[in-house]
Amino acid sequence: RRVGGAEGPGELRGIPESELDEESIEFARECLIRQWEGNECVGALPGHSLGGRLREKEASPYWAMPEWEFDKSGIPRAGSVVLAHPDLLRRPRIASALPGLTDPVASNRTGLPLASPAADRKERARLPVVLLTKRSSEGTEGLLLGAWSGSLLGDLDLAIQAFVTRPLYIGGPRLDSMSASLAILHSYPEMPGSEPLTPDGLMLSHDWDKAVSWVEDGPGSSLRFKFFSRRVFWSTEEEAELSPDAGIWMPARVSRDLLLREPDSAFEEPIWAQIVEHAGGRMREAASKYDLLSED
Repeated sequence: RRVGGAEGPGELRGIPESELDEESIEFARECLIRQWEGNECVGALPGHSLGGRLREKEASPYWAMPEWEFDKSGIPRAGSVVLAHPDLLRRPRIASALPGLTDPVASNRTGLPLASPAADRKERARLPVVLLTKRSSEGTEGLLLGAWSGSLLGDLDLAIQAFVTRPLYIGGPRLDSMSASLAILHSYPEMPGSEPLTPDGLMLSHDWDKAVSWVEDGPGSSLRFKFFSRRVFWSTEEEAELSPDAGIWMPARVSRDLLLREPDSAFEEPIWAQIVEHAGGRMREAASKYDLLSED
């Protein structure tokens, strides 16, 4: 859904008006529909930058771009990814509703503290990134990305060989009856009990037994699963924080494979910087103001 309600192309949030026209918008929508149906999105729109940008994304499994569709209240849909806006680095640190934290809103929301201003570039770029997983009448849920707990599933003594070497990630600060079970991201639409999050096949499940069966007795690979404990939550009164107009989060659309990949080493860029590099545009400009991206 376009936001703003103006006649004509207008501006989609996160994408400059100069990069938009009705053909490009329609191409983007048709591309997503074809991806949802399991088909390739073919044929760029010559001379139209949004269509061209989508075409470039097809060449790689790892891509990201600014989100351009929102609900009627201007909030990103489930399946979108929101990245903490780097402007929070210059805002005064405020008292938190979460014990022991005195960081800006995005940091408080996720429980991920900010690095010291004196830290090196890579540590300062370790900003919160949240995959939105559910929108309901109660609020919005999400999973914090890139926050490894330091444990593997094998450390949990589950006596299951299928996932013993898989990392356990901290999905946020909130632990309640809704997040008592592990949240599982994977790439298998056919796996029973799974819910689709993105048109290119990122799935969400909370059924540990079905995940184990899918790998041990079915066609699944354990390398295509990610596991999270806890979650991030916004009540309906707090959801306005997610609007791009609030200046707290930058919404993006990110490929399944980029979200599921594991770090190659401890020296690679944080997931926040990876997404911003792929998305480019205004996101990259915002990051560059604070020297958060590699010059390589």
